[in-house]
Amino acid sequence: MRKITYIIGYIAVFAAVIATVFKMNHLPLTGPFTAIALLLLSIYFPLFIIDKARDSTEEKTSAAHMVAAISSFFVTFGLLFMIQHWPLAWTMTTVGLVCFALIFLPMLYIQKSKQAGANNLMNGAGAIGLALFVLGVLTKINDWPGQIPLFITGAALVLLVYFPMYIMDKTLPDEKKIHYLRDTFFAIIIGCMIILFTWAQVSGKLLPPSSKTNTTEQNK
Repeated sequence: MRKITYIIGYIAVFAAVIATVFKMNHLPLTGPFTAIALLLLSIYFPLFIIDKARDSTEEKTSAAHMVAAISSFFVTFGLLFMIQHWPLAWTMTTVGLVCFALIFLPMLYIQKSKQAGANNLMNGAGAIGLALFVLGVLTKINDWPGQIPLFITGAALVLLVYFPMYIMDKTLPDEKKIHYLRDTFFAIIIGCMIILFTWAQVSGKLLPPSSKTNTTEQNK
């Protein structure tokens, strides 16, 4: 399954790059390539999460990682629906983000806290920080209040508390730290790129009602 996962991921990235180049140059077929990329990513991310979970636990996939896989599917599929302007786009994206922030992360924290020698302060800072950041994304795409405090607090907990504590944790081997940080930063960069690209594709749809009204009046 791992080989299939990598193949799907490479094709998805290739389609996303092509879609980006087409979008920047105002060429046709941007929409189909974007749809293909997001469709493949909605398959790739759940498989990748399950694969990584099995690598880390050397056991069957835990319930927490299954929730993460389902959440990633809903978010990515919701972005695909959003770009295509299909119904249920906001519902799917919201369900995915809420499940990730309020179900997966608490479950993962509880799972980590049961391990021998677990650093609950470090894991708690990471779980809460990431949950706040994801909820910040949710409030942004739905135009709800509280976006900036959620983003700032979440990023501060992850970048200024969790990562320094993880790096300085002497109970973890250096090789594990390098692999973990590499995978984490790669996931963050890919996630931000997907969100920003989707934002650019449906920027008009993501404007709050007041902004849309002002923009229409200015155009007149």
